[in-house]
Amino acid sequence: MSSPSNPSKKNRWRGAWLIGLAISAALLVWVLYKSDPRQVWNYAHHANGWLLLLTVVVATVTFPVRALRWRLILRDADGRPFPLLALWHATTIGFMANNLLPARAGEVARAYVAARQLPVRFTTALGTIAVERVFDALVMLGLMAVAIAAPSFPAHALVGGRSLSGVAAATAVLFGLLLGMVLWIKNAAAFAICFRAFGLDVPLEAALLLQGIIGFGVAIPSTPGYGGVFEAATLVTLRLYGVDSSLAVAYALTYHLTTFIPITLLGLWSLSRLHLRLGELSTAARGSRA
Repeated sequence: MSSPSNPSKKNRWRGAWLIGLAISAALLVWVLYKSDPRQVWNYAHHANGWLLLLTVVVATVTFPVRALRWRLILRDADGRPFPLLALWHATTIGFMANNLLPARAGEVARAYVAARQLPVRFTTALGTIAVERVFDALVMLGLMAVAIAAPSFPAHALVGGRSLSGVAAATAVLFGLLLGMVLWIKNAAAFAICFRAFGLDVPLEAALLLQGIIGFGVAIPSTPGYGGVFEAATLVTLRLYGVDSSLAVAYALTYHLTTFIPITLLGLWSLSRLHLRLGELSTAARGSRA
């Protein structure tokens, strides 16, 4: 895929990046305004290191699970699965690109790398990723409904004058069967383990709500890696459960940083193995949005 030559395309790309930067900066300022930096550092410094390590391991395990799930969806012309290693490289590079490149370039980068390695069209690979995203949204909605319907959810939280737990009760029944989806259960488990690392006195269901709010929150334009959006979504969610703002921000910053590093390094390693460059992924992403 070639670089777009039209200056207006480059301007749109630059404009999207600047909008994301402005939103991330505003949210980070708001998050820091709501907390005491000294207390944030103190909470982070005293978090349980072993539980933080376990958090990172569990969070990183979700990526091979993603590659396995993608292998079930993306098949060759005869309906046979593609080699897992090729899909693993594409998956790690895609999520690394989301952390380092603007405008959620990771989805495009993932499809681009798959098309480079495998006998599959770029549009076909990108289409299966879109299917994944729709499925993920449905699962997150279901898990959020379960968390909101749980007795532990704060009873004072209202929407349209009605109790959120009452609104969610029927929805939780509808989506309850989706609880067996290991990808999002593992992701929520990472959030829950990190709760314990920081000594947060919140129910386990809060992890389901947190991952849902973050999952939908990162759709907001932001810097690469969802800076500011992740922290703001975490602060809002944990405040529902009465967690001190500084403690919530310490949790958010620590979780975000420690889980950001492994997949970024894995993606860069895959990039080097395939003899690709980060700039090539950025060019592919800009070209696909032309």
